[in-house]
Amino acid sequence: MTDKNKNKKYIHGGEIYGKDIELDLSVNLNPLGPPECVMTAVERAGDKLINYPEYDSLSLRRKAAGCYGVKPGEIVCGNGASELIAALGRLFRGGKVLIPVPCFTGYERGFKESRIIYHELRMKDRFGITEEIIKMVHGSKPEAVILGNPTNPSGVTAERDLLIELIITAGKTGTVVIVDESFIELCDKGEGASLVDVIKYYDNLIVLRSVTKAYAVPGLRLGFAICSNDAIRKRLASELPEWNVSVFAGEAGKAIFKDPDRVRYLERAGDVIKDCRKRLRMNLETAGIESVPGECCYLLLHTDRKLKEEMGERKILIRQCGDMRGLGKNWYRIAVNEASASIVF
Repeated sequence: MTDKNKNKKYIHGGEIYGKDIELDLSVNLNPLGPPECVMTAVERAGDKLINYPEYDSLSLRRKAAGCYGVKPGEIVCGNGASELIAALGRLFRGGKVLIPVPCFTGYERGFKESRIIYHELRMKDRFGITEEIIKMVHGSKPEAVILGNPTNPSGVTAERDLLIELIITAGKTGTVVIVDESFIELCDKGEGASLVDVIKYYDNLIVLRSVTKAYAVPGLRLGFAICSNDAIRKRLASELPEWNVSVFAGEAGKAIFKDPDRVRYLERAGDVIKDCRKRLRMNLETAGIESVPGECCYLLLHTDRKLKEEMGERKILIRQCGDMRGLGKNWYRIAVNEASASIVF
């Protein structure tokens, strides 16, 4: 099934401006908030306001490379993962692109100039990625496929062996596989679900990562792509504007990647997410609201109640998912944290 959707209105979480909102549960961030090293780095970066940012973010890429065991030259930095998605969309403009749905609406928006093939995920699989996607790639031979791991909005992680089989099949069909790991640090399997460690083996693989979600700094905007294919990486970089990473984001990123407490910080966040998710699901079940058993810092809900309106009356914002292909107005996504786990629905 194809559809260009050029005139579609895209909705995102975090739309709090101009609204009477006291609690925003429409965005999904590390429940611990920004680590102390970030706040210090942002304050320090104020002294650099009169300077342009580093043109190619080399010092930032070096720190990220050391953190993830890749080469600095294999990293492309962006003003959030969303900027990189849009740039990838321009890279594959006019080509055939496979997108599993429901998904982050930014994929459709980023690739709106492509000939999109939609692969509909099933509720019985928790809207997770299955071997069916391999059959789709083999049969349709798209130029690229983009998917989230964990999926958004259902928060389900795919098996690594399945994704590697997908990459191998895609290599035979000339397909580039883009795996968006924006929430990987905040899912139960953590880095164990990541494909960063196999980047060097597959030149048709691009992995996207987001500092925004893992370290609760959406206002800074920082993400990066990792790819071992020199030609693809250079084309991607050429689609980005100069100085696209601000001095604030750059200093914060470097502080994070060299922080000795980084791993423990993410482990603590994982413990909090698991505890809060369990309590949130119990509260939802008590209220008769169905939730998809996700593994991340958000839950996908289904109810006939007008939940967004109900929450809005309590000055709480949640994400209605009616604009996500494959869902409807009775589907909602809610962040997992101490505040959501304490709500009586």
